Amino acid sequence: MDSKKFSRQETDRFVELNGVKVHYNEMGHGPALLCFHGGGPGANAWDNTKHNIDVLSEHFRLLLVDLPGYGLSDKEAKLNGQPLDVYWARIVRDLRDHAGIDRAHLYGSSQSGPMCLRFGIEYPDRTGKLILQSSGGSGLVLSPTPPEGIKALSVFAENPVRENMVKMMQLFVPRAERLTEEMIDARFQAALIPGHLEARREFSASKNSDITPDLPRLQAPVMLVWGHQDRMVPFEGAFSGIWRIPNAQTHIWGGGTGHFVEYEQADEFNALTMDFLLGDDEAATTHGLTEASTSRFADVEGMRLHYNEAGSGPVIVMLHGGGPGASGWSNFQRNVSVLSQHYRVLLPDMPGFGKSDSVTLNEPRSQANARAIRGLLDALRIERATLIGNSMGGATSVNFAIDYSDRVDKLVLMGSGGGGQPMFTPAPSEGIKVLNQVFENPTAEGMRRLIELMVYDSSFLTDELLQQRLGAALNPGHLEARRNSSPVQRDVVSQLGKIKAKTLIVWGRDDRVVPIDGGLRLLAGIPDTRLHVFSKCGHWAQFEHAGEFNRLVLDFLALN
Repeated sequence: MDSKKFSRQETDRFVELNGVKVHYNEMGHGPALLCFHGGGPGANAWDNTKHNIDVLSEHFRLLLVDLPGYGLSDKEAKLNGQPLDVYWARIVRDLRDHAGIDRAHLYGSSQSGPMCLRFGIEYPDRTGKLILQSSGGSGLVLSPTPPEGIKALSVFAENPVRENMVKMMQLFVPRAERLTEEMIDARFQAALIPGHLEARREFSASKNSDITPDLPRLQAPVMLVWGHQDRMVPFEGAFSGIWRIPNAQTHIWGGGTGHFVEYEQADEFNALTMDFLLGDDEAATTHGLTEASTSRFADVEGMRLHYNEAGSGPVIVMLHGGGPGASGWSNFQRNVSVLSQHYRVLLPDMPGFGKSDSVTLNEPRSQANARAIRGLLDALRIERATLIGNSMGGATSVNFAIDYSDRVDKLVLMGSGGGGQPMFTPAPSEGIKVLNQVFENPTAEGMRRLIELMVYDSSFLTDELLQQRLGAALNPGHLEARRNSSPVQRDVVSQLGKIKAKTLIVWGRDDRVVPIDGGLRLLAGIPDTRLHVFSKCGHWAQFEHAGEFNRLVLDFLALN
């Protein structure tokens, strides 16, 4: 799908930089965003980004840059012993000098990712934020190397016929309905530009420097975007990056998404890009809402269930976690004000928590919770709702979506249960062990230790907040009911494929309660899903990164 606003020819620009001809396309107004292509045969910036420019040009001054060796840029340029990332970064610096751009955001696809990182390290004052799509250079731990897609690139480079281009593009874009003949033909013709295949040898990804030792110097915020079915650069690279890059987050699309996320998930990619580059953190207060003013009760199957309510419109039900002292308000107080400006938001206290009645359980907790939420919706005459669940609330949402699928619009799961036993980390986790200890002996010291394990940065924790949480945990009826309960576990991993709802999974890289491998299970099992991971974030993503979380959720809920 070409741009409807711009033509390639009308936006063509050429400049000579120290004897090297560089081609780029330019359109739009606003903060500068430079976009770069990957390293496969036929790669170029226009074809890489043409699905996004109509939207992004309304907010940014876009430069779609063909790096030397690619597109319409110079095919005769030489590295002369310089590492590829260093050479390309200097080309970009000189191009920006020519264009009068002092500071800019950078979007790098695949092979251009290391160059964007290098630019951010060497020219921090000239770097805004970085978006890296399936970026090379991260190293693989679990996947065979070279990946299947990289082998296909080599086959085409050695024998550049259309049949080999088709095989290569099928690995780029796994879902057949997303791969068009037009895309294949455009890429094939670009690959046959005289000198291009020879130039790819000069500008091989193997000639990048090892950037890893320099990453601690990177100041720019970074968003890593990936497809779960990427057969060129497997998505484990996103996790390598989020641990190595100081200020990073990652967004991984499931649902058969491959290497070209900016095309395969264009609407979501555009919204994510704009929020990341333009968003601020306004949104993390209650704006006049109080727990008391929003407090409500409902009778649900003979049980008194407490909930908070604010706003009007389509319904969101936000389900809290299962730690001592948890409640709907305490879990979501930093989200309710923003979300209730667009939606009718309900924050129930689960049975046995907060102001709701105590309950003795001899069945799976998440299944009982799901039934209670169905009862609450019935009592309030709500047919369908979006469920947003943290930890136990996430497991409840998963159970609800399996058992009552026709009543769910969308799902948002944060640090959620439901993903089964962890694959890479010991069980029970450090956080779960302390959580159980505090349930057995709820003291101020134990509660402080638990909250410090729940979050990455506990500097927000005051004595007042600690006492509020401890007071809720000391509810004698809840403690007695818990001691008398014998809940069994329900393994729903094999049933995740039954979930019909579009799903957003959110996790903290540093979650010590429900490790991130639970999120990978959910990503692989739920058909229409995407996973967003924040660095420097523990178990309470909605609390620790409230502003970014609120924007992420609003964008997700706006999807068709």
